[in-house]
Amino acid sequence: MKKLLLLALVVAGWFGTASAWNTMYLNCEDNNWGSNGSLEFKWVDTNSYYYILSPDHITKGDFYFRFYASWDNNNGGEDVAPKSDGLAITSVAISDVERNSKEGAFKIAKNEDAKFVAIYIYWANETWNLYSQVLTETTDVAFVNSQNWDNVYIYSWDNKVEMTGEWPGTKIGASTDGSFLKNLAFSANSMLIFNDGKDENSISKTSDLTLVENGVYNASGRVENVSANIGSLGYATFSSAYPVDFTEATDVTAYRAEQTASNEVLLKKVTGKVPAATGLVLKGSGEVTIPTTATGESVGTNNLIASVNATTITPESGTSDYYYFLSGTNASDVGFYLLANSMTYTSDAGKAYYHASTPLKTTGATRATWIFEDETQGINSVENAQNADVVYDLQGRAAKTAKAGLYIKDGKKYFVK
Repeated sequence: MKKLLLLALVVAGWFGTASAWNTMYLNCEDNNWGSNGSLEFKWVDTNSYYYILSPDHITKGDFYFRFYASWDNNNGGEDVAPKSDGLAITSVAISDVERNSKEGAFKIAKNEDAKFVAIYIYWANETWNLYSQVLTETTDVAFVNSQNWDNVYIYSWDNKVEMTGEWPGTKIGASTDGSFLKNLAFSANSMLIFNDGKDENSISKTSDLTLVENGVYNASGRVENVSANIGSLGYATFSSAYPVDFTEATDVTAYRAEQTASNEVLLKKVTGKVPAATGLVLKGSGEVTIPTTATGESVGTNNLIASVNATTITPESGTSDYYYFLSGTNASDVGFYLLANSMTYTSDAGKAYYHASTPLKTTGATRATWIFEDETQGINSVENAQNADVVYDLQGRAAKTAKAGLYIKDGKKYFVK
């Protein structure tokens, strides 16, 4: 959701023409009415200024404020003189404003949800125009450093108001999944630029980008989704440089992989937002599209290793590292196959492989046995009197040998390929 509150006020008859103004100051009750030097407005362009307030001012109560200005001596004015008399706000005359009261002051109403507050004043249509901007929503945005900049900065603005400081903005660090994450207040008008923080002669930067809720970006712009080719086997490994979201997936099912006590591969369904560089197994067919998201949550125990970039593996004898790669010639023999010592295999970019410290149980010579955690709504439990170590078929008979099919163990259903 996006919420934007604008307090629009027109200020007329304010000491002559706009060209006379030099510096603007905010005067408020918190600043002891009359002290004009500490809250100086930010200059945007000719006769256009803003001041960013801490949201605390608005979340705790109504905020009252007035203005001071520095008058250009070349026009016969005074230096940093208070200029409050003679203001008119929506036909309500303000004159002889008392410095120790709220009477006649501007007001921004209390808003407990305020995340960002700015006061903006500019000259247009032969009058001074004033509004306050209160943003109540924040969102995470992520940047993937695809061009390997030494540093990443984010510069954001809303209606000319700088929200992350002066150019080049705020430096941001990499999150645990390698993307650069920042939480920002935003509205439908918010914009941003990612850059490397260098000077104008050598800086690398994006174009002006729209700040989108949970948006993901790289140096070329916004990245809305990633694609994966599952092919005709029905299964493929997957990893992404971008956090991805399976919350509403309909044409693809994602799994993480655990190793059971009996050294089988247990595939568990993943249904939510996944961090970048997470190895997964996808079930589906052909080309599928997966939306990106700014943040993901850990999928839990996972023996799948992402190869966001192509990764070459050569197991060495005498070590406790065992590597398995998804392969197969048809749907009946697809699975994880052990990579023998001294053999070299390259896991392609955007794929994943299985790593274990103990060898997996195999079907045949090198194909690991995999089972799927219960995903159906049919049988959810078994009798407590049943032996937890016994595997049952759907007719309730103890299965001495688990061939391909659906079985029950420990009250859960497993599918054996």
